[in-house]
Amino acid sequence: MNEPDAPHWPYPPAFFAWFVLSDRAAGLTGLRYDGFVQIAPILADAALAWIVQAFLGSRGAPERVRLAAAALVALGPSFGFVSGYHGQIDAVSILPAVLGLWLWSRSEAPQRALVAGLLIGLGGAVKIGALLTVLALLPSARSWGERARLVAAAGCVPLLLLVPWLAADPDGTAQALGSNDGLPGFGGISLLVQPELSALWLQTKQVELTALSETLFDRAAVIAIGALLATGVVLLARRVPPLEAAVVVWLCVYALGVNFSLQYLVWGLPFFLMAGRLRAVAALQAAVLVPTALIYGVGARSEPLHRIYTPIMLAVWAAFVAWYVLELRRAAAGPSGRQGLTATRPV
Repeated sequence: MNEPDAPHWPYPPAFFAWFVLSDRAAGLTGLRYDGFVQIAPILADAALAWIVQAFLGSRGAPERVRLAAAALVALGPSFGFVSGYHGQIDAVSILPAVLGLWLWSRSEAPQRALVAGLLIGLGGAVKIGALLTVLALLPSARSWGERARLVAAAGCVPLLLLVPWLAADPDGTAQALGSNDGLPGFGGISLLVQPELSALWLQTKQVELTALSETLFDRAAVIAIGALLATGVVLLARRVPPLEAAVVVWLCVYALGVNFSLQYLVWGLPFFLMAGRLRAVAALQAAVLVPTALIYGVGARSEPLHRIYTPIMLAVWAAFVAWYVLELRRAAAGPSGRQGLTATRPV
């Protein structure tokens, strides 16, 4: 039962088993609990590094491109900070979704909707955001029946795992799952609307939300869902292939989401690499390196670090918007607009 005044876990429960194992391991060894917990996202990063290079290899990419793609995960600062330092579980969540897209792309078997859907659902049972990968697969489905099976398979995994919590405390469980709209001021539209908000997270200044920021925060989920649905309609109408659609979907999240956090990059970067956007991924991780270091403790909190952080993150947001518009236009143009955008092209 959820205690009324206690902070609630805002994600589905698939990661709980690892918490238990980590606690047991810490008790048996006397080593730090958080060190064991972080092993899972670190291993997920290693698996993602292998998957992106293997996927590119299956599309005929040369060895140097495959090695570079793997290095951008294994040695990428965004992955290192989020998984290895912060211990966030985004890599664990997106890993099965990446596998689901790969299996969907390489298979024409009738059961691909079930397999891909279950894998994406497993990711969504760790963090709900992984379920967005379904939007990237729907346009390339062979029928509406296959689309229905994909959506049902993806949705049933987190729902089934949530049954004990919904039975014990339906209101508390629903409240916890609905409470995770992100936090304003790390990036995205919320930082554009109120640039000084970053000072709050850098602990350099006390900042209160303006009325407009409050309104956006309250409607963040509605805005994000609306943007994703509109994008999904375009992708569906143009029958965009799954990998190109995944690039557009994650760029939509980054460009049009109200609240952006640096760990969200782990969701999209594997798909960008699989699509051959190696230079863009390298440039992006380089661009957010300083803001990430500032968030994770570099710099004296007595200094106005937000004056460094905010301009960089606003520039990153503007780049996301431009990139999203470019990719959406290519997708909407149909096969002719996508000509030359192969999975091995490191653009």
